[in-house]
Amino acid sequence: MGHVAIVTGANHGIGAATAKRLAASGVSVVVTSWKVPVDDNTGTPAQYNVNRLRAADETVDEISREGGSAAAIEADLLQPESPARIFDLAEATFGPVDILVNNATGWACGDSFVPGRLDGAGRTMAVITADVFDRTFGVDARASALLMAEFSRRLLARGGNWGRIPHLGRPARLPERGHLRRRQSGPGELHPVSRQRAGQARRHRQPRAPAGHRHRVGQR
Repeated sequence: MGHVAIVTGANHGIGAATAKRLAASGVSVVVTSWKVPVDDNTGTPAQYNVNRLRAADETVDEISREGGSAAAIEADLLQPESPARIFDLAEATFGPVDILVNNATGWACGDSFVPGRLDGAGRTMAVITADVFDRTFGVDARASALLMAEFSRRLLARGGNWGRIPHLGRPARLPERGHLRRRQSGPGELHPVSRQRAGQARRHRQPRAPAGHRHRVGQR
């Protein structure tokens, strides 16, 4: 049996490219998406919002045309039951999951503490609200952690001996004055958690599941 991967936020951009690269390497891939536009800010390229609204089925179709194996699922990662649904589909379709790529983000333009400021792309930033904060951290941090927990629970339950959990996102760094930096507490901040989880897995005689910005599919 070959490798099986889940790639979140894979209906466009880096997520879709990652899913295609894994499939080209012989990995069966489940791609997730949730079609929500970033914002209606005039500084946001119109095509970016169009891409955000693409169906993940388009990624699956492209993979299938190249001879790969893939399936798609729409899942709102703000819902705590979503990780189990995603893994259930992956296992029913392809078998146990041994690669989890955390790529999805809930980021939007409302991440400024100073009204009217421009970001590096020239967009007018909105003042942060509770809704924007919850959406950003709920997807980038909490959902990624819940997916990792589901991955680990199932791997340990089946006595798995190989696993990888790369996180795609910019490393955490100090924000610009007046801004809450995108992914400041997103997947980049989960690297220490992944290292801790890897240590726990080793103590249970299970595989290390390290985080990283790049991942090369290895052999069993």
